[in-house]
Amino acid sequence: FWAQREDRRPFLLYAGRLESGKNIAELYQRFVAFKERHPSPLVLRLLGKGPEAPPEREDIIAEGFLPAVLKADMMAAALAHVAPSKAESLSLSLLEAWTVGTPSIVNGQCEVLRFQVVRCDGGFFYTDQSSFDQAVLTLMKDPDQRRRMGEQGRRFVQQHYTWPRALKAFMQLVC
Repeated sequence: FWAQREDRRPFLLYAGRLESGKNIAELYQRFVAFKERHPSPLVLRLLGKGPEAPPEREDIIAEGFLPAVLKADMMAAALAHVAPSKAESLSLSLLEAWTVGTPSIVNGQCEVLRFQVVRCDGGFFYTDQSSFDQAVLTLMKDPDQRRRMGEQGRRFVQQHYTWPRALKAFMQLVC
């Protein structure tokens, strides 16, 4: 990712549809409020498209859709993956981020994502602006904790979401 970019600012990464069902407008608001309280070079990068375009700001960058390899590279380079949705049964982008060792910051109002993050200690959940800010600041200031959380997420995916494990569970279900 970095080899193809001149912009090397640290970034949070959202991957998904830019729509109200994903609570993307709240993410925009939380990010802008964070930057007002904590000026920094941090950027919010958005992978995906949809009807809720981001505000026009130099520090919010809509990347659109990317090839899978570049998407994985971008996820690996991110400070954190952010999942603002309040209603997910499981987030593929969360698993993708953990697969490459990137921690996640998820909306604590989403029980499933909150449970997954707490279960493996693969990131943080937020319930308000203060807890969002604290999650971002912690990951910015403590690279060792960021690496540890990302690695715990990676191990969690390897233990629970690999193809052989899924096939075994499926076979137990149908046999």
